[in-house]
Amino acid sequence: MSIRHLLWVLALPAAALGCGAQIVSESSGNPAVEDFEVAWTFIDSIYPMFQEKGIDWDSVHTWYRPLAEVARGDEWHQLLHDLVETLRDGHAYYQTAGGGVVFPFVSHRYRRDHATFSPYVTRRYFPGELAVTENRKIEYGILEGNLGYLRLSTFDQPHLLDEFPTVMSSLLSTDGLVIDIRNNTGGEMENVSRVVGWFIEKPMRWCDGFSQREVLEDVEPPMEPHGSPGPYSGQVAVLINGAARSAGDLFAEVMRQLPQVTLVGDTTMGIACQDYADLDGDRTLPSGASIHIPTGCMRRYDGVPVEWFAVPPDVRVTQTVEDLRGGRDLQLEKAISLLKDETEGGGLS
Repeated sequence: MSIRHLLWVLALPAAALGCGAQIVSESSGNPAVEDFEVAWTFIDSIYPMFQEKGIDWDSVHTWYRPLAEVARGDEWHQLLHDLVETLRDGHAYYQTAGGGVVFPFVSHRYRRDHATFSPYVTRRYFPGELAVTENRKIEYGILEGNLGYLRLSTFDQPHLLDEFPTVMSSLLSTDGLVIDIRNNTGGEMENVSRVVGWFIEKPMRWCDGFSQREVLEDVEPPMEPHGSPGPYSGQVAVLINGAARSAGDLFAEVMRQLPQVTLVGDTTMGIACQDYADLDGDRTLPSGASIHIPTGCMRRYDGVPVEWFAVPPDVRVTQTVEDLRGGRDLQLEKAISLLKDETEGGGLS
């Protein structure tokens, strides 16, 4: 049995969850053991999702300590990789001395969906060319039936703050709007707030909690309406999939609270733990390697963590690579169908 497979067994729910200071052994002078003990103890003290993910962190120590004792040279780097990967958290990473940042965990939802979206196939549904913003991060245009289309590939700074008002002003007169965040790479919560502001008439609070420490509003100010021009008055279909992550997860969760919005596609990635304002998630190990561990986790409006559990669609449409090869974007087709039904009086369902 491989290390990775055995760790999945160890990570099943158990009675003892991350309670571990009492099981830490004294350092033997072995650099790998010293690094391991510092890394394990730091993660034990700071990571917020052991219980929700069913990770028995004490059992992880029991398994890895003997492996660290016999690790030589670069063998420790592989063990460190597997140790961080055990958290199953896409925001957890490590960096060896002189090396680059490595994110060990790849979500099963990302593996499933990242290749099932193609902007080239999507563009075939438009009678004309899609407009692209100067930094090439936003695409937008008009579908048949006066339906608007808006693709947000990321929520990174600063393009949404600088270019989004011009984009939205060109779409306000459409009868319905598709917002496509499939494969969105995440970014800044401020950008999420600015986009949501175009679809609300009064301030909107964030999700119900940040980790288990306080409500998210204590960390981020409420989302405010954009004002005139706006808000957008038509029905909205938000396209999501398992490669939409981080701020993309959050955007989907916020937007699905609005009565005019329907989420279409497949469940988002569920990579939503991040840094909590008062806790430092960075730790340098004795060897000079370092780890970064998220210290807080946003929760959905129903109290369920966005991390790992993600955001499900209102209308699930499974899409495959074979669909793309056949020139079909089934998720976009469903969104168009729902919006057309609404404009013709049928309503979104």
